[in-house]
Amino acid sequence: MPGKGIDCIHLVMQAIYGAGVLEPRKLPPYRTRWGLVSPENLMAKALCLMFWASRHKNAVAQYGDIIIWTCGKQSNHCGFVGKDSEGELTCWHVLKGGIVHTTPLKPVVQRAQELLRFAKPGWRLDPPDQLDLKKLNER
Repeated sequence: MPGKGIDCIHLVMQAIYGAGVLEPRKLPPYRTRWGLVSPENLMAKALCLMFWASRHKNAVAQYGDIIIWTCGKQSNHCGFVGKDSEGELTCWHVLKGGIVHTTPLKPVVQRAQELLRFAKPGWRLDPPDQLDLKKLNER
């Protein structure tokens, strides 16, 4: 939100847009606590329905991967694998308050539920905002 910062998924999407993997599109509307009450990783499921990505559990993180990990009981946080000023892999993500941080990769990977890795560029679902997140459990 202008003047209030950015959330984790919008940071990830801006990085993807900036890298030229996807053309900017409007994401489906969601509540910030969406996904906290589901027994499955709804964030990974939704992202893989929207773009050409595959889900990986227990994989070695690579530059450009999206990492999804738990904050509390269920997944609701993500970041992406980037590099720091010395060229070391790190995780870029947003903490409460909309502030972008870089975190050493190892502790994030230890908490990761899974990684998403692009299989090819472009949207699988275009426009992506047609995905009804309320019905995601039915898919």
